[in-house]
Amino acid sequence: MDFSDFKMPKIELQKLEIPRLELNTNLMNTINDSMREREEAITREKQEEREHREAVLAALQGIEKNTSGISELILLVSKNDEKQDEIFDLLVEVLSIAKAKDKEEAESIYRKVMKKIGDFSGDIETIQKLFGWAGIIFSMVGS
Repeated sequence: MDFSDFKMPKIELQKLEIPRLELNTNLMNTINDSMREREEAITREKQEEREHREAVLAALQGIEKNTSGISELILLVSKNDEKQDEIFDLLVEVLSIAKAKDKEEAESIYRKVMKKIGDFSGDIETIQKLFGWAGIIFSMVGS
């Protein structure tokens, strides 16, 4: 087939109708607003999830810290066979700080306990731990 004689027909552009897409600005604004709201909701959800994970982690770390203290107290009493009763009595007095009705009473008990711990004739490590526990309990009551 020979197309050499083929001529393109003339098209009058003025008569040619080109479909025009008219954008409905209200519809576009609604779509944009909806997309923005969804994006903000996703961001909020992610932030809340992140905060929840951090709170759970902090709670677990607090539990771990508290339970490690209990095992430390048990070791403190159990490793000192000859001083067990005396250490136990000192721990009971340290814990009695928590029973104080007000800050002044807590401070009074704390001072008495600190003097007794200072007079204790045990090893340095045990004395340091007793001082530490007394300080922790006093600071919890005093705040």
